[in-house]
Amino acid sequence: MKIKTLASVMLLSSLVLTGCFSKTYEEGVKALKEGRPEEAKEIWVKLVESNQDDNAMFALYKLGDTNPDIMSLDESLGYLHMAADAERTDAEYEWGLFLINQGKFDEGYKYFDKAAVWKEERALRYLDKYHEVREFQIGAEKEDPKSMYEYAKWLLNQKDPSQQQEGYNLARKVAFTDYAPGQALYGTLLYEKGDYQNALSWFEKGMLQGNPECEYYIGMMRIQGNGILRNPAQGVENLRKAADNDNHLAQFELGKIYLNGEPSAGIEKNFDLAFHYISKAAGANMLEAQYIQATMYDQGLGVPKDNVKAITLYKLAAEHDHIKAQSKLGELYIKTGDSPDVREKGIEWLKKAIEEHDSADAKNSLAYAYEKGLGVKQDYSKAYQWYKEAADVDVAAAQFNIGVMVANGRGEPRDMSKAFYWVEQAAYNDYPLAVVAISTMYSKGIGVDKDNSKATFWRSKADSLGITDFNDKKAKVTELLNLK
Repeated sequence: MKIKTLASVMLLSSLVLTGCFSKTYEEGVKALKEGRPEEAKEIWVKLVESNQDDNAMFALYKLGDTNPDIMSLDESLGYLHMAADAERTDAEYEWGLFLINQGKFDEGYKYFDKAAVWKEERALRYLDKYHEVREFQIGAEKEDPKSMYEYAKWLLNQKDPSQQQEGYNLARKVAFTDYAPGQALYGTLLYEKGDYQNALSWFEKGMLQGNPECEYYIGMMRIQGNGILRNPAQGVENLRKAADNDNHLAQFELGKIYLNGEPSAGIEKNFDLAFHYISKAAGANMLEAQYIQATMYDQGLGVPKDNVKAITLYKLAAEHDHIKAQSKLGELYIKTGDSPDVREKGIEWLKKAIEEHDSADAKNSLAYAYEKGLGVKQDYSKAYQWYKEAADVDVAAAQFNIGVMVANGRGEPRDMSKAFYWVEQAAYNDYPLAVVAISTMYSKGIGVDKDNSKATFWRSKADSLGITDFNDKKAKVTELLNLK
């Protein structure tokens, strides 16, 4: 027990001179155990009045929990407050927690700090858990808009539904302070609930103050036609403004638009601009942006092809549990690895993606590793098994690869009808080699009855997919599927 304050010592001295209550704290404990709570209360109250006994204070606080009929909540808390002010460590924690639960953060943390000095474990754990948000809690209590905004975001990210609701309420409150980031936050919450009209209202308020997040959401709403007249061209301009004001979501979305093109907005594919915006978002640690940037290096889109940079970015995203990045990293390691160790690392990444996420792409790449003997012992049976698992969930490359295996009698006996079936599935999924192969198989009558009209249909399909090297691909599939 800590030494009393000077004022308490002086009070104790004066009480000794006038006579002290003769009953002890232990006698109160005995009375309570024997079923005489009223007597226990009387003893402890008198000990508090005569001796400022902090044991009695804390006991009276606890008595309120078990005997509310003889001790009201206000009275019980009053004794807890007294015990905390008497510097009783466990009371400092309990009183501090009560204050914080009432939203009185500034005062509550002061009691926690006092308890922590004396190594009160619960206070230490609480201070450690909330140290990052403490100043925001105190600021929110004083209705500072930035603190309210930051604390609301923290609450919304908690798993506890009651804390999430508190965060929602605080976000709404800060939005009404005319704080633009708060308006963006509350608008986002409404948007996620599908309340587009009210979300738009808050986004417009924030956009008038130059908030790029609000600009981004209005852009997306115009592109998608949610809560506002669809206008993709104007939506792209909103995204451009937000992106140029360093909004990473806008940079990411604008990069994807330039990567794929957006005819409704009059935007053609532009890999240079796509890379420009995607790389900005990737630099802000957006995993999907890092993955797409890696893909652009991998394929040489908007930037010279660079396997080293692609692997670096794939690895960065993979280490943060990005499933597609794990699969692509494994694929690159087994296909381009210059040593058995590197290829074995590739197998590890593929198995991780399969075991933890059931990745179909990883299954297709693992099948390829078994087919070619890269990082594992060559095994056509296992290759067929993994291709089949990926093919069954519509991975076009796996469907085509099964067709190739069956056409060459690998994994099971050669069967050109079955090969045709799998290649056709891949063609229906717009896999370029499969489209060329189906046209070729119809024209030659291999695995299927010869049908020139269907061969022509698939030839035109190849044109619609932008396959300009049809004859080169035809030579390749003829060799792969043994169509000679």
